[in-house]
Amino acid sequence: MQRKIKYLVFEGMLKRLSNYSEAMKYKKGVDLMNSKQVEKYLSGDTEPFADNVVAIDLEKISPNPFQPRKEIAEEKVNELAQSIRACGLIQPVVVRRSGSGYQLVVGERRYLACRKLGWKKISASVKALSDNDMATVALIENLQRENLSYIEEANAYVNLMKNFNITQEELARRLGKTQSTIANKVRLLNLARSVQEQLLKKGLSERHARALLRLDSEDKQTSMLNEIAQRNLTVSQTEKRIEKMNEEKTAKGQARKSKAAIRDMRIVLNTIREAVALIERSGLYPEVDEKVEQDYIEVTIRLTKEMLDPSTKIKQKLQK
Repeated sequence: MQRKIKYLVFEGMLKRLSNYSEAMKYKKGVDLMNSKQVEKYLSGDTEPFADNVVAIDLEKISPNPFQPRKEIAEEKVNELAQSIRACGLIQPVVVRRSGSGYQLVVGERRYLACRKLGWKKISASVKALSDNDMATVALIENLQRENLSYIEEANAYVNLMKNFNITQEELARRLGKTQSTIANKVRLLNLARSVQEQLLKKGLSERHARALLRLDSEDKQTSMLNEIAQRNLTVSQTEKRIEKMNEEKTAKGQARKSKAAIRDMRIVLNTIREAVALIERSGLYPEVDEKVEQDYIEVTIRLTKEMLDPSTKIKQKLQK
């Protein structure tokens, strides 16, 4: 029933908005709505992302504590400011109440651009959102606009799962993604922080980053990262280079094991020979046969019953 109601909400938005792509931006916002919000919408009291639009003092708005994007290019803010100066603020920002002020949910660049223009107030849609909904909405908005780097996206996933105690499967369901997509993104955080920073600084792709995960140390990852940047390696070239590095490492490891095995065999043989010498010092002279094959060494020590006879031992001593 809830699913059907949400579909009706989305269908209603399609009729109100000018094009399908614009409506799609709001679809996941509808998915986050609880049953009371849906009922309010159907009764005509509210809209998913456009209720209670008011002019709010910019000074009363604080940043979103769950904002997944950590850096905003200054040139992007300047471009948006020029656009707003020429055309005005077409879409209001989204906020929620916080104490005597507000917290920004969606629209950080619009907020910064309006501050840069010296505006005192900004049009804002006031929504009642929980921390969970606020964090999810902020992430979805950034993903839809492709504002996040793959490292920021991975960190945002981890923060959502940690702060709100949800699994990868639950997060994937909320975001409309597969669980493997979430898992692959999160794995990127296994790279050293310095490597993560350099990947973004040098403008390397997410697939380059995933390839580096196959190297087992920060030094190797950093060295390979620099090689990628200097030689402008493609993802395919990078993967082949890393595969070769790992094969060389495996070959060296096998060679070391082989040498260690040879040393161990010598120790074993010397131990056996010392044991035979000890037997001989006791008056017994066993027959010893060493057979060296490609895969093994066979040592046979034979003590006959005759050797163990006291009279035989005396004879052997006399012969010696």
